[in-house]
Amino acid sequence: PNPNVMVTFLLILTGGSGARSAITLAFPSSRALSNHLSSFRHRISSRKQPASCRRTLPWTRRYSRSSWSKYGRNGKFVGQRAISTVSNDQTANYRYPEAMVDTEWLAENIDKDPTLRIYDCSVFFGPPVSGSNAPYSVRSALQEHRLGHIPGAEVLDIQEELSEPSAPEHLKFMMPKDLDYLAQQFAKRGLGKDTHPILYSRGTPMWATRVWWMLRALGFDHASVLDGGYNRWAAEGRPIEMDTNEKPSSSYPPAEPIDTNSENSRPGLFVDASHVLEALGDTEVCTINALKPKIHTGQDDKYGRPGRIPGSVNVPYSSILTTVEAKTDEDEELSYSLFADAETASRAFLSAGAKKDGENILYCGGGISATIDAFLMHQLGYENVVVYDGSLGEWAKDDTLPMETD
Repeated sequence: PNPNVMVTFLLILTGGSGARSAITLAFPSSRALSNHLSSFRHRISSRKQPASCRRTLPWTRRYSRSSWSKYGRNGKFVGQRAISTVSNDQTANYRYPEAMVDTEWLAENIDKDPTLRIYDCSVFFGPPVSGSNAPYSVRSALQEHRLGHIPGAEVLDIQEELSEPSAPEHLKFMMPKDLDYLAQQFAKRGLGKDTHPILYSRGTPMWATRVWWMLRALGFDHASVLDGGYNRWAAEGRPIEMDTNEKPSSSYPPAEPIDTNSENSRPGLFVDASHVLEALGDTEVCTINALKPKIHTGQDDKYGRPGRIPGSVNVPYSSILTTVEAKTDEDEELSYSLFADAETASRAFLSAGAKKDGENILYCGGGISATIDAFLMHQLGYENVVVYDGSLGEWAKDDTLPMETD
């Protein structure tokens, strides 16, 4: 290879002070390219990024040189190979497709697989109770379940059955401290060893992904989330069961509890405020807010003090879902959410600065919608993903913890 070209290549990538002059000598007809690369590199290196997600890798590893662009500064045609700040993600894929099943698969297997256990994990929010510290009231899907559910399904009451009993009123969905207690609670409802639970929600999948993440923390890796949930099932005209009993009868016998003392147990998938506080400013940690942009910027103070955890970036859970509007055979309007394809989801996390090698701390309002982000990050191969369980429901109410707004 031409030695001038090799020297130029190394100088450009390492940021040597002679990069501009060297490229001009090697490519005397490419002054435009020289000026463009120099100014582009300056713009990138000075770009403001939240401290927790600042990229600290060498310049040679930060940018992909594999994409071509005909546009330079101000949208003018340059005709040179541009450097992309986001890696080419056309090969992104979900690594654990068995954890994400669709309605067609469930319809085909619902009567074939005796290990299947189907659960409605939905929770519905209402206005806050007078005098309560909680920003909303909650109830399970029991009422909706009576009116229609996927055949054989049962309701899992996340707040009453699966959350920390001693948690304060405004933190209704905390992961139980006693993992054996949680495993026993699941076992009572027929979910345990040698079962394949199918988890669904009505509307967004966040309640199903919350239960999925809890099961993974116990070391259980055989659960699946139904993409599109109950509303998709109903909109497609698939069989619906009704239950007029005040307390629906149990479909499943008790199961053998999940072994929480096995090497697969992962209690660290949920972290507390002290863990988040310690990570502030750590460039090897990316803290991600899954809530809508108005809450992230501080325009909406739903959880108390407005704003976000300092240095955190925003990947709203809605940005990695696709909403579908549909009608049932009875002309009832239904909407449901599908997980975004792997390329779209991967692009969202990469552009926010998510860490493939470092830690990613996800939060929302109460540790629920953040599990959508966590679920898809796990699918995309991020190895170190944790959920801040208290989220803004805890952080924004504690005046000793810092907040940040735009």
